[in-house]
Amino acid sequence: MNALADSLRHELCLWPYEDAALSGYVLLFQGTARMWDVEQGGARRVGEIRGYRLDLMAARYEGFDQSTLLRRVSPEIAEFTETVLGVSGCLLPPSGDDDLERMRCDGIVYISQLEVAKDLRGRGIGSGLLRRLGSMIDLTGCFVVLKAAPLVSDYDAPVTPVEVEQVQNFYRRQGFQPGGGGFMVKDARLCEVIRKRLLGRAQGQKS
Repeated sequence: MNALADSLRHELCLWPYEDAALSGYVLLFQGTARMWDVEQGGARRVGEIRGYRLDLMAARYEGFDQSTLLRRVSPEIAEFTETVLGVSGCLLPPSGDDDLERMRCDGIVYISQLEVAKDLRGRGIGSGLLRRLGSMIDLTGCFVVLKAAPLVSDYDAPVTPVEVEQVQNFYRRQGFQPGGGGFMVKDARLCEVIRKRLLGRAQGQKS
């Protein structure tokens, strides 16, 4: 058990995208992890996660062009679809789990930022934020996507291959796989919450 991770207070906020034409297909999310800091005499923010959930199925049903949607939300998400998905559309990739069939995804959960206080990294805060995200946002039929790059305060500072590898190794431990172009992808069916739901449904069908 991780005493620090277990003692954190988590919050997650969701709100529609500010562009009214896209608000029916896009949710923004921001989650924080806070701990009580005795020295400061108050709650200290020690982790943050933010990004978008895009409902591709709703957009397809209503005839909204997918490439236009992705491009208007974020150039990085559009780059992901061009770099990783290519002409295949949105198919959940092979996951290494023989029990999972290849299927078309209904949406993309794009994590634009995951940050943990430097002095507390390696204590389960980042992985805890990812688990909370999975329990509070509908990930059914989704890719979970991010660009694995070290966060730097000075954008002109060079990032070393060792730093990149450390970040990618963290996300590999969370079930993400390299997708090309610096992107890492996770089939949401491998998320703990979704796996439990799928196993529960399978058991229900057998009984």
